[in-house]
Amino acid sequence: MNLLIYLRDVSPKKIKIAGIYYGMLEASRELKYAPVVNLSEVMNVNSWISGAYSFMEFGNAYKIASLIDSQTAISEPKRISTPLIGFTEAKNLNHLSELENQVHKMQILKNTAGLPTIAKMVIDPVVGTFLKSVKLNEGKFKHSDFQYQLAIWQYNNHNYAAAYISLNEAILTRACELCEFDSSDFYERENMKVVFRWARGVPGMEAKLKELALLEYVQSCADRSTMKYYADLYHKVSKNRNAIAHSIKDGNGCVINTVKNMIRDLDTFIQQYKDKL
Repeated sequence: MNLLIYLRDVSPKKIKIAGIYYGMLEASRELKYAPVVNLSEVMNVNSWISGAYSFMEFGNAYKIASLIDSQTAISEPKRISTPLIGFTEAKNLNHLSELENQVHKMQILKNTAGLPTIAKMVIDPVVGTFLKSVKLNEGKFKHSDFQYQLAIWQYNNHNYAAAYISLNEAILTRACELCEFDSSDFYERENMKVVFRWARGVPGMEAKLKELALLEYVQSCADRSTMKYYADLYHKVSKNRNAIAHSIKDGNGCVINTVKNMIRDLDTFIQQYKDKL
Protein backbone atom coordinates (compact mmCIF):
# COMPACT_ATOMS: atom_id res chain seq x y z
CA MET A 1 0.00 0.00 0.00
CA ASN A 2 2.79 2.42 0.90
CA LEU A 3 4.46 1.75 -2.44
CA LEU A 4 1.23 2.60 -4.26
CA ILE A 5 0.93 5.85 -2.30
CA TYR A 6 4.52 6.67 -3.26
CA LEU A 7 3.83 6.00 -6.94
CA ARG A 8 0.71 8.18 -6.85
CA ASP A 9 2.00 11.13 -4.79
CA VAL A 10 5.79 11.21 -5.19
CA SER A 11 6.85 9.52 -8.40
CA PRO A 12 7.44 11.93 -11.34
CA LYS A 13 5.53 9.52 -13.55
CA LYS A 14 1.82 10.28 -13.91
CA ILE A 15 0.34 7.14 -12.47
CA LYS A 16 -3.38 6.74 -11.84
CA ILE A 17 -4.42 3.87 -9.61
CA ALA A 18 -7.80 2.68 -10.83
CA GLY A 19 -8.39 0.21 -8.03
CA ILE A 20 -6.86 -1.98 -5.33
CA TYR A 21 -8.20 -5.49 -4.83
CA TYR A 22 -7.25 -8.19 -2.36
CA GLY A 23 -7.99 -11.87 -2.82
CA MET A 24 -8.73 -13.41 0.59
CA LEU A 25 -7.15 -16.82 0.01
CA GLU A 26 -7.08 -17.48 3.76
CA ALA A 27 -10.91 -17.58 3.71
CA SER A 28 -11.15 -20.12 0.86
CA ARG A 29 -11.05 -23.17 3.13
CA GLU A 30 -14.06 -22.00 5.08
CA LEU A 31 -16.03 -20.42 2.24
CA LYS A 32 -14.90 -22.77 -0.54
CA TYR A 33 -13.96 -19.71 -2.58
CA ALA A 34 -11.66 -16.70 -2.20
CA PRO A 35 -13.57 -13.41 -1.86
CA VAL A 36 -12.07 -10.43 -3.67
CA VAL A 37 -12.23 -7.25 -1.55
CA ASN A 38 -12.04 -3.73 -3.01
CA LEU A 39 -9.57 -1.69 -0.93
CA SER A 40 -9.69 1.43 -3.12
CA GLU A 41 -11.38 3.40 -0.34
CA VAL A 42 -8.16 3.16 1.68
CA MET A 43 -6.42 5.23 -1.00
CA ASN A 44 -9.28 7.72 -0.96
CA VAL A 45 -8.96 8.15 2.81
CA ASN A 46 -5.21 8.64 2.41
CA SER A 47 -5.88 11.39 -0.17
CA TRP A 48 -8.06 13.25 2.32
CA ILE A 49 -5.39 12.89 5.00
CA SER A 50 -2.81 14.27 2.56
CA GLY A 51 -5.12 17.20 1.78
CA ALA A 52 -5.65 17.90 5.47
CA TYR A 53 -1.89 17.93 6.08
CA SER A 54 -1.28 20.32 3.16
CA PHE A 55 -3.82 22.77 4.56
CA MET A 56 -2.68 22.51 8.17
CA GLU A 57 1.00 22.99 7.39
CA PHE A 58 0.96 25.26 4.34
CA GLY A 59 -2.57 26.66 3.94
CA ASN A 60 -2.79 24.81 0.63
CA ALA A 61 -6.38 23.75 -0.06
CA TYR A 62 -5.97 22.59 -3.68
CA LYS A 63 -6.04 18.92 -2.69
CA ILE A 64 -9.16 19.27 -0.52
CA ALA A 65 -10.91 21.30 -3.24
CA SER A 66 -10.08 18.67 -5.86
CA LEU A 67 -11.40 15.88 -3.65
CA ILE A 68 -14.63 17.79 -3.01
CA ASP A 69 -15.12 18.29 -6.75
CA SER A 70 -14.63 14.56 -7.36
CA GLN A 71 -17.27 13.52 -4.80
CA THR A 72 -20.41 12.80 -6.82
CA ALA A 73 -22.42 12.56 -3.59
CA ILE A 74 -21.92 16.28 -2.89
CA SER A 75 -24.56 18.63 -4.28
CA GLU A 76 -23.00 21.69 -5.96
CA PRO A 77 -19.37 20.88 -5.04
CA LYS A 78 -18.05 24.10 -6.65
CA ARG A 79 -19.97 26.08 -4.02
CA ILE A 80 -17.60 24.56 -1.45
CA SER A 81 -14.38 24.15 -3.42
CA THR A 82 -14.29 27.60 -5.07
CA PRO A 83 -13.66 29.60 -1.85
CA LEU A 84 -10.97 27.09 -0.87
CA ILE A 85 -9.13 27.64 -4.15
CA GLY A 86 -9.66 31.40 -3.92
CA PHE A 87 -8.18 31.42 -0.43
CA THR A 88 -5.16 29.36 -1.46
CA GLU A 89 -4.37 31.59 -4.45
CA ALA A 90 -4.70 34.76 -2.35
CA LYS A 91 -2.57 33.17 0.38
CA ASN A 92 0.15 32.23 -2.09
CA LEU A 93 0.33 35.91 -3.11
CA ASN A 94 -0.17 37.09 0.48
CA HIS A 95 -2.79 39.46 -0.97
CA LEU A 96 -4.21 40.64 2.36
CA SER A 97 -7.44 42.31 1.27
CA GLU A 98 -8.33 39.39 -0.99
CA LEU A 99 -7.43 36.94 1.78
CA GLU A 100 -9.88 38.70 4.07
CA ASN A 101 -12.51 38.55 1.33
CA GLN A 102 -11.94 34.83 0.76
CA VAL A 103 -12.10 34.05 4.47
CA HIS A 104 -15.53 35.71 4.49
CA LYS A 105 -16.56 33.34 1.67
CA MET A 106 -15.10 30.35 3.51
CA GLN A 107 -17.62 30.77 6.32
CA ILE A 108 -19.89 28.52 4.26
CA LEU A 109 -17.59 25.64 5.27
CA LYS A 110 -18.76 25.90 8.87
CA ASN A 111 -21.87 24.04 7.72
CA THR A 112 -20.77 20.57 6.58
CA ALA A 113 -24.27 19.08 6.45
CA GLY A 114 -24.68 16.83 3.41
CA LEU A 115 -20.95 16.16 3.01
CA PRO A 116 -19.55 12.60 3.12
CA THR A 117 -18.21 11.51 6.49
CA ILE A 118 -14.57 11.62 5.39
CA ALA A 119 -15.02 15.20 4.12
CA LYS A 120 -16.53 16.26 7.46
CA MET A 121 -13.66 14.62 9.33
CA VAL A 122 -11.22 16.85 7.43
CA ILE A 123 -13.12 20.12 7.01
CA ASP A 124 -14.54 20.40 10.54
CA PRO A 125 -11.28 20.11 12.52
CA VAL A 126 -8.80 21.39 9.90
CA VAL A 127 -10.50 24.22 8.02
CA GLY A 128 -12.76 24.93 11.00
CA THR A 129 -9.77 25.43 13.31
CA PHE A 130 -8.24 27.90 10.86
CA LEU A 131 -11.48 29.90 10.62
CA LYS A 132 -11.59 30.12 14.43
CA SER A 133 -8.00 31.37 14.55
CA VAL A 134 -8.68 34.25 12.15
CA LYS A 135 -12.06 35.32 13.46
CA LEU A 136 -13.77 38.10 11.51
CA ASN A 137 -15.41 41.04 13.21
CA GLU A 138 -17.27 44.12 12.10
CA GLY A 139 -15.81 46.61 14.57
CA LYS A 140 -13.72 49.70 13.93
CA PHE A 141 -10.52 47.68 13.82
CA LYS A 142 -11.82 44.76 11.73
CA HIS A 143 -9.15 44.93 9.01
CA SER A 144 -6.15 45.30 11.33
CA ASP A 145 -7.52 42.56 13.61
CA PHE A 146 -7.71 40.20 10.64
CA GLN A 147 -4.18 41.05 9.50
CA TYR A 148 -2.82 40.58 13.02
CA GLN A 149 -4.52 37.20 13.47
CA LEU A 150 -3.30 36.16 10.03
CA ALA A 151 0.26 37.10 11.03
CA ILE A 152 -0.02 34.86 14.11
CA TRP A 153 -1.33 31.94 12.01
CA GLN A 154 1.49 32.42 9.50
CA TYR A 155 4.06 32.61 12.29
CA ASN A 156 2.72 29.43 13.91
CA ASN A 157 2.96 27.71 10.52
CA HIS A 158 6.57 28.89 10.06
CA ASN A 159 5.71 31.17 7.13
CA TYR A 160 7.80 33.94 8.62
CA ALA A 161 8.23 36.18 5.56
CA ALA A 162 4.46 36.35 5.05
CA ALA A 163 3.96 36.95 8.79
CA TYR A 164 6.31 39.94 8.63
CA ILE A 165 4.26 41.42 5.77
CA SER A 166 0.93 40.81 7.51
CA LEU A 167 2.13 42.27 10.82
CA ASN A 168 3.66 45.30 9.08
CA GLU A 169 0.40 46.01 7.30
CA ALA A 170 -1.61 45.39 10.48
CA ILE A 171 0.34 48.12 12.30
CA LEU A 172 -0.24 50.66 9.54
CA THR A 173 -3.88 49.62 9.14
CA ARG A 174 -4.46 49.92 12.90
CA ALA A 175 -3.13 53.48 12.93
CA CYS A 176 -5.29 54.34 9.91
CA GLU A 177 -8.37 52.95 11.64
CA LEU A 178 -7.48 54.81 14.84
CA CYS A 179 -7.50 58.14 12.99
CA GLU A 180 -10.29 57.11 10.61
CA PHE A 181 -8.09 57.20 7.53
CA ASP A 182 -9.33 54.93 4.74
CA SER A 183 -7.02 51.96 5.27
CA SER A 184 -7.80 50.61 1.79
CA ASP A 185 -6.70 53.83 0.06
CA PHE A 186 -3.07 53.97 -1.08
CA TYR A 187 -2.68 57.72 -0.54
CA GLU A 188 -4.27 57.59 2.91
CA ARG A 189 -1.81 54.88 3.90
CA GLU A 190 1.07 56.97 2.53
CA ASN A 191 -0.17 59.90 4.63
CA MET A 192 -0.12 57.67 7.70
CA LYS A 193 3.53 56.84 6.97
CA VAL A 194 4.20 60.61 7.12
CA VAL A 195 2.41 60.66 10.49
CA PHE A 196 4.67 57.83 11.66
CA ARG A 197 7.79 59.73 10.67
CA TRP A 198 6.44 62.80 12.48
CA ALA A 199 5.73 60.74 15.59
CA ARG A 200 9.30 59.43 15.51
CA GLY A 201 10.64 62.99 15.35
CA VAL A 202 11.99 62.87 11.79
CA PRO A 203 12.94 66.45 10.77
CA GLY A 204 10.59 68.18 8.36
CA MET A 205 7.62 65.92 8.99
CA GLU A 206 5.64 68.46 11.04
CA ALA A 207 5.88 70.89 8.14
CA LYS A 208 4.83 68.10 5.79
CA LEU A 209 1.74 67.36 7.88
CA LYS A 210 0.86 71.06 7.89
CA GLU A 211 1.22 71.05 4.12
CA LEU A 212 -1.17 68.11 3.96
CA ALA A 213 -3.51 69.91 6.41
CA LEU A 214 -3.32 66.90 8.72
CA LEU A 215 -1.34 68.04 11.76
CA GLU A 216 -4.22 69.30 13.91
CA TYR A 217 -6.42 66.39 12.92
CA VAL A 218 -3.80 63.76 13.78
CA GLN A 219 -3.12 65.44 17.13
CA SER A 220 -6.83 65.25 17.95
CA CYS A 221 -7.43 61.63 16.91
CA ALA A 222 -4.63 60.03 18.95
CA ASP A 223 -1.98 61.19 21.40
CA ARG A 224 1.54 61.35 20.05
CA SER A 225 2.81 58.64 22.41
CA THR A 226 0.36 56.14 20.92
CA MET A 227 1.37 57.10 17.42
CA LYS A 228 5.04 56.87 18.39
CA TYR A 229 4.50 53.35 19.75
CA TYR A 230 3.02 52.19 16.44
CA ALA A 231 5.56 54.21 14.44
CA ASP A 232 8.54 52.71 16.28
CA LEU A 233 7.14 49.19 15.92
CA TYR A 234 6.39 49.75 12.23
CA HIS A 235 9.95 51.01 11.70
CA LYS A 236 11.50 47.95 13.38
CA VAL A 237 9.28 45.47 11.54
CA SER A 238 9.90 47.23 8.21
CA LYS A 239 13.66 47.14 8.75
CA ASN A 240 13.63 43.36 9.17
CA ARG A 241 11.11 42.90 6.38
CA ASN A 242 13.31 44.87 3.96
CA ALA A 243 16.41 42.98 5.09
CA ILE A 244 14.63 39.70 4.28
CA ALA A 245 13.48 40.88 0.86
CA HIS A 246 16.71 42.56 -0.23
CA SER A 247 19.47 40.92 1.86
CA ILE A 248 20.47 44.36 3.12
CA LYS A 249 24.02 44.56 4.50
CA ASP A 250 25.64 46.87 6.99
CA GLY A 251 28.78 48.98 6.48
CA ASN A 252 30.99 45.92 7.04
CA GLY A 253 29.31 43.94 4.27
CA CYS A 254 27.47 41.66 6.70
CA VAL A 255 23.77 40.87 6.43
CA ILE A 256 21.98 43.09 8.96
CA ASN A 257 20.40 40.26 10.89
CA THR A 258 20.58 36.47 11.09
CA VAL A 259 17.69 34.19 10.26
CA LYS A 260 17.32 33.01 13.87
CA ASN A 261 17.35 36.58 15.15
CA MET A 262 14.70 37.63 12.65
CA ILE A 263 12.40 34.80 13.74
CA ARG A 264 13.01 35.68 17.39
CA ASP A 265 12.36 39.36 16.63
CA LEU A 266 9.11 38.50 14.86
CA ASP A 267 7.81 36.77 17.97
CA THR A 268 8.73 39.87 20.00
CA PHE A 269 7.07 42.23 17.52
CA ILE A 270 3.83 40.21 17.55
CA GLN A 271 3.79 40.40 21.35
CA GLN A 272 4.49 44.16 21.29
CA TYR A 273 1.56 44.67 18.94
CA LYS A 274 -0.67 42.56 21.19
CA ASP A 275 0.38 44.60 24.25
CA LYS A 276 -1.12 47.75 22.68
CA LEU A 277 -4.51 46.21 21.87
